[in-house]
Amino acid sequence: MDSALTGLQTLDQLQIAIAFLLYAFLFGWIGYQRGATREWWVLGVAATALVVLRLQGSIFVRIANLGWRLVQLLMAGGLSEDGASTGTGTGTATRLITTCPDPQTVPATPCNESAYLFLLWVAVVIFAYVATTVWIKKSPSNGWAIVAGLGSGLLYASVFLPRLLVLFRPDVVEFDQPIILATLVTLLRTAFSLIWNIFRSFWVAVGSAQPFVILLILIVLVVGAASTLRGAKK
Repeated sequence: MDSALTGLQTLDQLQIAIAFLLYAFLFGWIGYQRGATREWWVLGVAATALVVLRLQGSIFVRIANLGWRLVQLLMAGGLSEDGASTGTGTGTATRLITTCPDPQTVPATPCNESAYLFLLWVAVVIFAYVATTVWIKKSPSNGWAIVAGLGSGLLYASVFLPRLLVLFRPDVVEFDQPIILATLVTLLRTAFSLIWNIFRSFWVAVGSAQPFVILLILIVLVVGAASTLRGAKK
């Protein structure tokens, strides 16, 4: 019974690791296609925007509420002569964004601050992708582009994972950031462990043909390096 449970847990870990590897491969491929310059700019903008919105998100909330109140005031005629004489549009403006209080002091309070900041961050990331595609014409496709793509994928996972988990765990309102980071570290460790186990099994299965495999790998590396240098000269 214990061996069966262990086998099921191992199979679950294998599925998660394969899904994570496919996810990482996708963003690595996207980074390679877009090029290093574009992808590093996107990664820098996305990371900076995420830090700024988490540390100073209240500033953007106040700006949104101020703009919404101004729109309500204009729609109610608060700036016209009739609005000024009748007092229309004053004191009735509502907030567009509701700040989320501390759940330890004011529990179960409805708010939309986190959703607003999340959508604002998504808009910044989309703008970064579009802007770098339009403005940056030359962007080399190399290993650094793959690294930047992987970094973007990990950053997006740290942002989207809590919201995706809520879909499967509606009883959990919020996931702490340390839990998300620990989950990502576990996924990375499992993925690299899977790669190492596959390589080790393959190496043992090759047996006496190991020198030829090493020679083939060296040939592939030399050809890849030569093609990269030829592309750089062009």
